[in-house]
Amino acid sequence: MNIIHFFEWEQPDIISFDFDDTLCLKYGVPNEEIVKILKKYHREGCTCIIVTARNHEHESEEWWQENQPNRTTIIKFLKKHQIPIEKIFFTNHEPKGPILKKLNVKLHYDDKDEELESAKDHGIQTIKVKYKEI
Repeated sequence: MNIIHFFEWEQPDIISFDFDDTLCLKYGVPNEEIVKILKKYHREGCTCIIVTARNHEHESEEWWQENQPNRTTIIKFLKKHQIPIEKIFFTNHEPKGPILKKLNVKLHYDDKDEELESAKDHGIQTIKVKYKEI
């Protein structure tokens, strides 16, 4: 008799992080406390993503050099600091709540009250990140 074993895999929890003033402080300095939390989630098997209000078209190195030379692009920052992010979503300054819900995010880290409220309004758990001076 052949016995077929069936395993149903649970989907990993999706944890999202804002970028500016949450993962990345001014001048491309990582927020070590939040990076440590993100890496812990990653080790536990969670899917870690960035949901940023940035405009995707402003992510090029050329745009930053011309308009905001003291800031960094997300990809450059992630590579430099070896941060395990699966995907990056740009809201182009639209509220984050609807996209967090669409992405099935379980928990979102952000420094902006309006983004936290938008997430909560869409049933997403949130954690407020306090601004840190560098």
